[in-house]
Amino acid sequence: MQYLLMLIFGTATVLLAVGLPPSKLRAAGVALCFGLTAGLWGSHLLQVVIDAVAASGAVPTNGD
Repeated sequence: MQYLLMLIFGTATVLLAVGLPPSKLRAAGVALCFGLTAGLWGSHLLQVVIDAVAASGAVPTNGD
């Protein structure tokens, strides 16, 4: 699901950047879509790292 959302907001970022005439609305739309894309990517990366550390057994989890 995160990949789909990153694809949607990433595509929207590009479309807004090239599709609208230069204005404050264009800047706001691009910034919003890019921020959402970056936030999704960051949270996904963090979750992958957390899962990898938990799977390696390097750090005890709350259940141990």
